[in-house]
Amino acid sequence: MKYLLCFLFVLNSLLAQQETSINAIKKIRLDNLKKNYLNQTIRFYIPGKISVIGELRDITENNFIISGKNGPLSYSHQDVDYVFIDPTFKDLMMVFTISSVGAISSYMGLLIIKESADSSMKGVITSTGAVLAGILARATFYKPIRIDISGETKT
Repeated sequence: MKYLLCFLFVLNSLLAQQETSINAIKKIRLDNLKKNYLNQTIRFYIPGKISVIGELRDITENNFIISGKNGPLSYSHQDVDYVFIDPTFKDLMMVFTISSVGAISSYMGLLIIKESADSSMKGVITSTGAVLAGILARATFYKPIRIDISGETKT
C-alpha cells in the first residue's frame, strides 16, 4: 500500500501541469468575455485612469473593438485588468420589485401581530420594510459585474 501511494505521488508530480501561462489564461478569459458579452455595454479603464464605455463589438488578439458615439473604436487590452458590466434597467426593476415585496411583507406582518393598528403605524412599518428591502436588494442586485481579464491566478 505504501509503495502504491508513493508511485501515485510520483506519477501525479510527473504528469501534473507545472505552470500555466499568464497569456494563455488571459486569452481564455478574453474568449469567454467575447462569447458571453458581445454586443453588450462594457466599461473598462485604460492607462491614465480614463474610463471607456461602449458596446463590445469584437475582441482581437491585442484590442477591444468598441462601438462608441463616433463609430467603432479600438483600445488595447494589454494594460486592462478588469472589465465591468454595469447594471441595466432590468436590475433596477428587480430592486424596486424586491422593495415592494418588503413593503407588502411588513404590512402583512403588522396585520398578523397587531390586528387593530392605526394608520400611522401601518405607514411607518410599511415604509421601513420597503426601505430595508430596497437597501438589501440594491446591495445585492444593482452593482456592476467585475470580470478579471488580467491573466493572473489566485494561489
